[in-house]
Amino acid sequence: MSTVDESLFISQFLAAYATQTTKYPVDYISPGLAPIWTSKRATFERPAKPVKPDAPQGAIQVTIKSLKTGQWTVDVPAQGTIADLKEALQNKAGIMANTQRLVLKGKALVDSKSLEEYGLSTGSIVHLFSKAGAAGSTSTPTATEPSTNTPCSADATPAPAQESDSKKPVVASYRGLSEEGTAIAKEADFWYWLNDHLNEKLGSKEDASLMVKGFLGQYRDLIGNANTKEIEKEIKNKK
Repeated sequence: MSTVDESLFISQFLAAYATQTTKYPVDYISPGLAPIWTSKRATFERPAKPVKPDAPQGAIQVTIKSLKTGQWTVDVPAQGTIADLKEALQNKAGIMANTQRLVLKGKALVDSKSLEEYGLSTGSIVHLFSKAGAAGSTSTPTATEPSTNTPCSADATPAPAQESDSKKPVVASYRGLSEEGTAIAKEADFWYWLNDHLNEKLGSKEDASLMVKGFLGQYRDLIGNANTKEIEKEIKNKK
């Protein structure tokens, strides 16, 4: 087919095509009338963060147990601190706050931390241990202040010695234990507490006593031979 024939064919085809009608759908909009769509970034509402339940208000009742002296239930503000808990126990039981060592699940509680941080609420049980050498320090100031007799100058000299004894530094660490762990290991109350928990866990007084005896052997040098024997005897005689 020559170029002339091609041009003639194309012109005839277009002329025939132009005579045909074009059908559009019902919702057709001509380009001139169609709205100009602008792309917008889709916005979604983020789900609200779960609201933390309101912190407990009012007062809670915490039980404080001591293996030697008994137990007490004290009221303390729910938003209070460990220091507030110690003060409440001091008011109720007469145990000075600075001599108290409160332990929860084997960890010593820090005075500045809140009760909520430790998960303490009504019904919680905290164990009480006395700090080594602190008992004498609480009674010394009250006994020395009222007695102001000037003639007895010799009586005034022992006071600094008692004060220095009460302000002895914390025991150095022992076999890798921290200073705090070393101080707790020296307390007989700790071993009685450990024996009770092992007895409860194992369900056997004999097994618990045997395990505690083994642990005591590791720290015999720290506790002292006489004290170790006394603790073992006390545990053995426990019902």
